[in-house]
Amino acid sequence: MAYDLELAKKLTIITPLYGRYEMTLRHLLYLEAVRCPFKVYITDGSFDDKNLEIIEANKHRFPHVDYEYHRYPAGAGLLELFKRMADTLAKITTPYVIRYDNDDFLDMDVVLQCVAFLEQDSKHEYIACMGQIHPFTTYKNKCFG
Repeated sequence: MAYDLELAKKLTIITPLYGRYEMTLRHLLYLEAVRCPFKVYITDGSFDDKNLEIIEANKHRFPHVDYEYHRYPAGAGLLELFKRMADTLAKITTPYVIRYDNDDFLDMDVVLQCVAFLEQDSKHEYIACMGQIHPFTTYKNKCFG
């Protein structure tokens, strides 16, 4: 995978965590498999340390993922999520950011195309850009969607 790394430096991914431990490992393994070119901030507001334990026990499996793990006070409500997002956004220095949940799959090339589109907008008429969404689900090894 040959990504435009200069363009990739302009975007940061925020992955908020709240439980869903099995999704966290799958998420990081996917980022490794596609050689995610972006910096990833993981913000964990779970009630326990299982996500951190999973990340620490498996970090050798995703050596190419440039991530930072940040533990926050446990909280399930929207207010707690917004507080985590605000705190994280204050730390980010890239001009673009994307929220990327641990149960989603992003096409890194499409994300880079969105960044390129925003970068060529010299009048700053656009504040957001996204590709198509293709939702699907699996059940008993069959894909639906």
